[in-house]
Amino acid sequence: MDSTATSGFALIDAMVDGTSQFTVTAGGATTIASGGLSVQGGVTVVDTGVNVAAGNVLISSNTQSGATNTGALVVTGGVGIGLDLRCGGTIFGTVVTTPSDGRLKTTIQDLTSSQMIINQLRPVTYEWRRDKFPSRNFPDGTFPGFLADEVEQVLPGLVTEDVDGWKSLNYVGIIPHLTRALQEVQSELKALQQQILEMHVKLSKTSQI
Repeated sequence: MDSTATSGFALIDAMVDGTSQFTVTAGGATTIASGGLSVQGGVTVVDTGVNVAAGNVLISSNTQSGATNTGALVVTGGVGIGLDLRCGGTIFGTVVTTPSDGRLKTTIQDLTSSQMIINQLRPVTYEWRRDKFPSRNFPDGTFPGFLADEVEQVLPGLVTEDVDGWKSLNYVGIIPHLTRALQEVQSELKALQQQILEMHVKLSKTSQI
């Protein structure tokens, strides 16, 4: 089929009761009004990409990923995500970074009394309730960690709650408190060492009398 018409001209226009259901224009645009699209044998997009303006993209394959080039979805380039990312399995990566540029922050203050905060946390070991929540794909085994419910009483800013009421914990947010607590311990230790040294000097002078 050959046409010299403008790109908006419909080469194919399948209608039902006067309403277009499937159209192909001279410019190559294909429109399916309703019913969706089912393709067997794969789809290759050579140019311009795929844009989903509304609705969801569902990949129902349960193919496991053992490398960066295997799995139900394989992306050879970068991935940009504008909102949250939720994973029901294991996230494996070489490096994970968090935005931390000082130019992005305001109201910066030094942490204090982190020892007291750390002492209120209860490190535990636990096993996931795989029998109760099989759809979450929890791993088997015993793991160290915290309970978000308990941490929330001490560091509420590190705990978030989803629409279903399940709590999650920002483990990375505990690191600054651990760092400050260690610094506080080091300062106390240095002060004690200085006191011991001074006492040793006094005892030495006393023994020489």
